[in-house]
Amino acid sequence: MGKNLFLVGLPGVGKSTVGKILSLRLGKKFIDTDDLIENELNLSILEIFDKFGEDYFRDCESKVISELFSDRDCESEHTAVISLGGGAVLREANRKVLVENGAVVWLKITPEVLIERLKSNNESLRPVIRELSLEFLSELDSIRSPIYEKISNATVEVTDKNPAEIAEEVKLIYNKLQDERI
Repeated sequence: MGKNLFLVGLPGVGKSTVGKILSLRLGKKFIDTDDLIENELNLSILEIFDKFGEDYFRDCESKVISELFSDRDCESEHTAVISLGGGAVLREANRKVLVENGAVVWLKITPEVLIERLKSNNESLRPVIRELSLEFLSELDSIRSPIYEKISNATVEVTDKNPAEIAEEVKLIYNKLQDERI
């Protein structure tokens, strides 16, 4: 296991927010793969989905994930906290990169709690969850949860926690995983 820390979970669970806090607490670079894609294409994720479709977005996502480690940017001493799009784990090649290059922590939440958070935060700009129905989020959860569970070194239930509390729990888990490597 490498020294990178990958955060996975459903869209809107708080991977980017928690990742930024963690990067400061761990003294690591923060990388958000969605931000990298938006910057590369000069389009929002929503615009990419609308103009080119989900398959194109997933291709871009896989390319970004692969390039992070092909240029050695996240290897060596310059490790990072990396927030991934909720669907990044759908492709086997992406899962392989995660497992081979760091610790994977699943930020877990129930669809019922997530939909309430998303509605209160007006998060309908996320392409995969624009319709914000419990049925849709439950289906997304049923497809992705087994994958998150399979590739994760640890799971953090985030339902009743704020981002700082989640970050602290992930930090403790990450440090323990690093100690076990030695």
